[in-house]
Amino acid sequence: MKAFSRERGAAGATIGLVPTMGCLHKTVIAKVIETIGKEPLARIDYVEIVSLDDFAPLERIEGEALIALAVFVGKTRLIDNIRISSRG
Repeated sequence: MKAFSRERGAAGATIGLVPTMGCLHKTVIAKVIETIGKEPLARIDYVEIVSLDDFAPLERIEGEALIALAVFVGKTRLIDNIRISSRG
């Protein structure tokens, strides 16, 4: 994702960040999908928000969590994990 972000930034595109304080993970996932979906070469394999402790899916983001995702850009599959927190 970092390489993808740099490449898109060099092309003048932006990547949106999503506030996560106590919100439903479906809202965050929808925003991630919407943002990635703006890239015509991207095809999402999966986007999940999971617990840092056991990687179990979360219903709400409270404290720290992980956005785990895989996205195909062309034939290349990019995998990334992004640590997020609802703490100020």
